[in-house]
Amino acid sequence: MQNSDVAIIYGMSGCLYCLKCEQLCQSLGIPYTHKNVMEEPTTTEFRQLFPNEINVPQVIWKNAHLKGYDEFTQMVNNEMKTGAL
Repeated sequence: MQNSDVAIIYGMSGCLYCLKCEQLCQSLGIPYTHKNVMEEPTTTEFRQLFPNEINVPQVIWKNAHLKGYDEFTQMVNNEMKTGAL
């Protein structure tokens, strides 16, 4: 498994769509890491990676930056259709 196969979910506690991203990963066996943007050093990391983003979740998966649950779901669906997942 390559590092890019691990979804990195930048989110915060109480965020419904952050939780939905995690649940999607769990249901499909996608390895993931959750990073809480309200805690250092993740706050600084988030600002450096996504200087123009203020919303969560932001997901990095398979070398792609996915803005929110909808984009993540769309990519997961595409991966399933092509057999890459």
